[in-house]
Amino acid sequence: AFYAIVDGSRTGLSSRQLSLDLLSEMRVACAPGDTFGKVLDGGYVRISLASSDDDVAEGCRRIVTFAESHAA
Repeated sequence: AFYAIVDGSRTGLSSRQLSLDLLSEMRVACAPGDTFGKVLDGGYVRISLASSDDDVAEGCRRIVTFAESHAA
């Protein structure tokens, strides 16, 4: 599978909280960055790219929308 690490640190949320909020508010499932090491805490999440191009693009748009509306 292919994955990407997304920097959502502008939100000021922990990786875990960012993952939970993205799921509840934007219906985007991702893994908290701190699951993959302490260096990725502080607003990083991992997304899967193993989907259709349209689904990945829509998920990315939702992440950007969330980050812009929650910028600290």
